[in-house]
Amino acid sequence: MKVLLLLSLLVVAFALPEEYVCPKHSHYEECGTACPLSCDNYQDPPEACVLKCNPGCHCDKGYVRVKGDVEKCVKPINCPKLDEKNCDDKPDTGPCRANIRSYYYDRDSNLCKEFVYGGCQGNGNRYSTEEECEHECAI
Repeated sequence: MKVLLLLSLLVVAFALPEEYVCPKHSHYEECGTACPLSCDNYQDPPEACVLKCNPGCHCDKGYVRVKGDVEKCVKPINCPKLDEKNCDDKPDTGPCRANIRSYYYDRDSNLCKEFVYGGCQGNGNRYSTEEECEHECAI
């Protein structure tokens, strides 16, 4: 009888979901977005996110992730000030998998070149059109 009771307790203990403790302003989701809103992309969110479920802590509604800090969610107004558009960074597709034609300035050749942006994060050397890139960066 004791063995049966012990076995029952073990089954119940392993059947209970693991307790997830998420940081302030976030919650756990079994199937959250793989392309979360961040300080970098909340004003121009990804058009598509082809990645599937991403289990883990996700920002609460009205909050966005701070780039480079998977543990911190803030109101967009409290995002760290990003350097405005810049012409020095190497092109950064970001971690998402959208297929967005974009342009970056290549300082070595003094030309704006095409690259594929994934739809989230990335950096400030990203422009929607070649003309915008040339206007901002070309000397």
